[in-house]
Formats: sequence, structure tokens, C-alpha cells
Amino acid sequence: MDGTEIKKLALGGQEFIKKPEPTDYWDFYIGTIIYCIALSSDEKYLYIFYSSGIQKVDNNGKLIWTYKYNGSSNIITGTVTSDGYVLFSDSDRLYSLKDNGQNVVAINSVSFGNTVTALAAKVASETYAGINNSDVCLCDMTSENIQTTNVLFTVESYSYAVTSLTLNDDVLIAASRNGAYIRYYLSTKNHKKSYPFSGTVSDSNVCSDVSGNQIICSNGTTAELVLLDIDLNVIKRSYTNVTSFKSSIFANGYIYTNANSDSQQYAINKFDLNLNPVMGKIARTSSNSSLIYSKSDDALYFAHSTYYAGKFATYFA
Repeated sequence: MDGTEIKKLALGGQEFIKKPEPTDYWDFYIGTIIYCIALSSDEKYLYIFYSSGIQKVDNNGKLIWTYKYNGSSNIITGTVTSDGYVLFSDSDRLYSLKDNGQNVVAINSVSFGNTVTALAAKVASETYAGINNSDVCLCDMTSENIQTTNVLFTVESYSYAVTSLTLNDDVLIAASRNGAYIRYYLSTKNHKKSYPFSGTVSDSNVCSDVSGNQIICSNGTTAELVLLDIDLNVIKRSYTNVTSFKSSIFANGYIYTNANSDSQQYAINKFDLNLNPVMGKIARTSSNSSLIYSKSDDALYFAHSTYYAGKFATYFA
């Protein structure tokens, strides 16, 4: 790829000095709907969760292993931990697998009596599960003999599922589908609730991301982005030109978002920390499920259609 082609890829008049490597952008074909993706703690592997299984690929897009799920319902969500566990849920249970590098083995499954709709965990012994009855629970997924779950708090009323869990050091941020947010300190159990959106929200895509003492909030109902401090006070809100959002994350000093509307021009939209739009990337074709930033690669991983997961370097966006 020569300099002219790099300039063609640049949006907003930006030009780039770095020459792209062959691995700076790739697609990985799954062939079915992708529900979420997760990145290993060393950022060397991407885990792709789809309706009937999980695939692990390296950061060059090479397949490492495939886990075929034979449950009675589809996989809903998943994550991975720094101690080598892969966690995922279906409509009935939460499951843990142990990743041994080149293969994976089943370890444990736990029933909450309701569906697990969001997950966050640094280590599998401290797995935080958001439930569709608005509870957030703590459980240990490292042994098949452990079935104990502990309800930490309830985000909202029973009818509003937990849609997002974000873990950052001692802080857990939980969101529910009506736009309610809880900031929960793990050490003190102190928590606070807020409703940051100005309009009525009812959507499974209400989500957040945490960076330092700031939280970015978005939802699948409105075009509003809201930036909060760690005490859930509004720093800035913006009514954007993106119809609605699937997800939003902090990355490389910017905010990147997944568009939720099929009518949106771009799938990925980039904003500065004042919530001003910077540029869009990747023509919108179908539903996007997840967006993850890799600091070591300075790259975004994403599920950008119903059949593919992909990667692109942020200097293209």
C-alpha cells in the first residue's frame, strides 16, 4: 500500500506517515451472528462468541481453536479472564471453560434462575454477572463444585435487565435497559445511582466504558452521548448525528462508538473527549455487536457484520 492509498483511507483531511503492515486490517469469517467479542489480558488473542460456539484467533487473524456449544439456546454474552478462563452465558446458565492455549475444556456451570445478560471479570474466582431481573451477582467459576452466587446489588426494578458491566480497578459500573447506572466500589460496597440520559430509554444496548475517573454512556434508543465523572455527575452531553449506539469505548484519547441504526452512514464513529465528532469509518451494512481497543497494537477489534469479526489500526480512524 503506497502513500496515495493511505491518503485515500484517511478521513477528515488527515494524512498518515506510518506505512500499514499486512496485519493492520483483517477480517475473520464466522458465518453466523456474532454476539460479542473479548480480548485476552495480554492482547494477543481475540475470542469471538457466536450463537453456537466460540472461536479464538490470534492478533494476526489466525484460528487457534473452536469450541462448539451444544446447548438448547444461543450464547448471549461472554468474556475472558487474566487467569485463562472463558466465560459465557445462554438463556439458562453461566458457563466457564479453561483455555489451555491450543484447546479448551469445560469447567463449571451455574444457574441464577434468570438469564445472565452482562459479564465482567478480571479473574474467574470473582465473576460479576448482570441478570435480566436487574441483579448484579458475584460468583466463583473456577471449580465445578462451586455453585454459590451472591447478589451484590440491584440496578433497577425487576423488569429491567442489566445490559452492561464495566470493571475498572475498584469500581464496577452497571447499567440497565431503562438507562439507570450504578457505580459500585468493590472494597467498600458503597454505591450510587444515576439516570444520565435526558430522554426516555428502553433498550438492551445501554452501555458504558470507564477510563480513569471518567465514564462514557450511550444507548440504542437515542443519539445522545453522556460523559460522567466517577461520581456520576454529568461532565458533558451531546446530541450527535449518530441515530443510536450499540456500544461506546475510550481508546487512544478518543471515544469510539458502534452505530445501532441500519440507516447510519458509518458503523464506527469517533469523537473527541468534548464529544465533538471527528470522523466515521466502515460503511454501515448490518448490526455491529462489540468494539474493543488493543493498546499494544493501537487497534480496534470489532464484530462489524453478521458474519465477520475484524481489526483495524486506529491511525485509519
